[in-house]
Amino acid sequence: MNKELTKLSSENPFCDAPVYYIGETVSTMILAKEILGDERNTSAVVPGSVIAAGFQTGGKGRFPGRKWEAAAGKNLTFTLIIDKDYPGVKEFPLSLSAGLGLAMYLEKEHHLSPKIKWPNDILLNSRKLSGILVESAGDFYLLGIGLNVNQIEFNGELAERATSLGLETGLEFNPQNELPLLLEGIHQVLGSKDKRKSIENRLYSRGSEVLFVPGDPGKEKPFKGVIRGIDNGGFLLLEKSDGSLFTAASGEIVY
Repeated sequence: MNKELTKLSSENPFCDAPVYYIGETVSTMILAKEILGDERNTSAVVPGSVIAAGFQTGGKGRFPGRKWEAAAGKNLTFTLIIDKDYPGVKEFPLSLSAGLGLAMYLEKEHHLSPKIKWPNDILLNSRKLSGILVESAGDFYLLGIGLNVNQIEFNGELAERATSLGLETGLEFNPQNELPLLLEGIHQVLGSKDKRKSIENRLYSRGSEVLFVPGDPGKEKPFKGVIRGIDNGGFLLLEKSDGSLFTAASGEIVY
């Protein structure tokens, strides 16, 4: 086990597995992969374990070349190691289930009204508050989440596109205290039914026309369509100008 990792006393609803913290790392996702790949860690890292960091020097986004940028010590960044056979994981795309859990945590704990931007972002007042990344690692999924907590200044284009709990509430929070609350939200969603309806009720721009980029950016032509919802597989449903319904397995809503 990495000697810089500290075991926290945080509660974890996922099998009461350990929660580890490191002050700085390239990426909690990369660190989780390294830990899983080392046979010496099998007794310390069990399904449900969490790797959290105070700062990521190379946090990444969903598409190649994109990064998750967050100020050191201001936010919550972590990766949850979850068994692919964990109850509720296979019923719906994990990024959307996690997004719903995040949204419900924000509603319950902070009385906010977040929107789920398909397929993996959480917005508040049309600004990005949180991002979600899911990757496969053998028998596990790695669920990476970044949540802007206390950051009040953002650089470049993020100045107009990002927000944080601090900016939205005017309060300051301990990011580590938010972690068990957020995990509980995700845990409850995985054990719930009818995720589709709950997600659609919070879906960003549902019923509105958006510019959509199918597939990977730069490879297919964007088009305008009205977001009608999601199907039973979590795919996005858009009504095109000719009235036809487009089912998107991947892509991005431009906002």
